[in-house]
Amino acid sequence: MMMHISLTGPFIGVIGYTFLTYIPIDATALLLAWLVATSIVCYGGQRLMEASMSVGNIMQRINWYDLETDMRKELILIIIRSRFPVYLTAGPFGPMTYSTIVTILKTSYSYVTLLTQMM
Repeated sequence: MMMHISLTGPFIGVIGYTFLTYIPIDATALLLAWLVATSIVCYGGQRLMEASMSVGNIMQRINWYDLETDMRKELILIIIRSRFPVYLTAGPFGPMTYSTIVTILKTSYSYVTLLTQMM
């Protein structure tokens, strides 16, 4: 996954440049496939992060005073642990969230503008 994310920006940029110069159907399909694949990964990472953040809120609604002492201690540990969200990461690129796909699209646009100015 790390290789996919690291190559997505330049790859979409080159395909986007090809799309601007002439519109072949295979470049369009390839561009859409890469965008969909990256979007699915980032969407899954965003959902995972949001779900892990909601665990603490759900645990705080439990009637803790009806629980046994051991369960109360475990409930406290769950609430403390849920302060830090769980992320789906791709190596050193950070969490795969909606902001990651925006960054990838910005990088792709930079490659497209670089290639159009060079040609």
